Amino acid sequence: MRLLASEPSSIGKVLDSSIRLYVACFKKLLAFSIILALSYVGMNLTNEALLLDAMAIPSEPNMGNLIAAFSVIGIVSLLLLIVYIAMIYRIDNVAQDVEDSLTDAFILGLKKFLPSAWSSILYMIAFLTGCLLLVIPGLILWLSLLFFLYFITLDSAGPFQALKESHMLVWGNWWRTMTVFLAPGVLVTVVYFILGFVSALIDTESSMILYIVTSLMSAFTTPFFMVVGYAQFHDLKLRKSGADLEARLAQ
Repeated sequence: MRLLASEPSSIGKVLDSSIRLYVACFKKLLAFSIILALSYVGMNLTNEALLLDAMAIPSEPNMGNLIAAFSVIGIVSLLLLIVYIAMIYRIDNVAQDVEDSLTDAFILGLKKFLPSAWSSILYMIAFLTGCLLLVIPGLILWLSLLFFLYFITLDSAGPFQALKESHMLVWGNWWRTMTVFLAPGVLVTVVYFILGFVSALIDTESSMILYIVTSLMSAFTTPFFMVVGYAQFHDLKLRKSGADLEARLAQ
């Protein structure tokens, strides 16, 4: 069964393809969801402990603990690039009907880690710089550079080239790409809000339950958005390759 279209699709069809591909990939992504769940829960609980201790005396915040908390976020985020690369690799293989193994996925993640780490750092610098320039440029770059990891994983692009290729791919289809991510994003945000409200009712003294519940949910929504990104990446490539023009001329 073909999971992705062979010509540029509407936003609805891209999202429909994303759902079908996610279902097809679910078992192969389950191990990554477990790793993400453990990582998110551990990072959130560790940072909560560090930040609570750092702000125990508001007038004299513990800068060491504040630095440690942000360092934990940075280090874990970089290490999780290995997982994200491995997920993209397995998603692509399912879409292409190619057999692989979990070991192959992690080996590729390790091989692609350094260029991905450099691209991630450059991505954050570009995003923060854009935000300092009246915010809107930051939002534009946040989305237009978002596909760098797909270029590194699937096209073996270098750190700078991946960011450049991502920007060129999205340019001209920025609003379409935003809508593809925004539609499921709004739904997920509503669910997070409901979970937060329920968690607050259950335990008004601690945010531990909220951290655990939202971390577990993120462990499954993250792979889903990686699949959405893959489907949109595929659609944008069809558009840039001229398939968009061919499809219109054929109508």
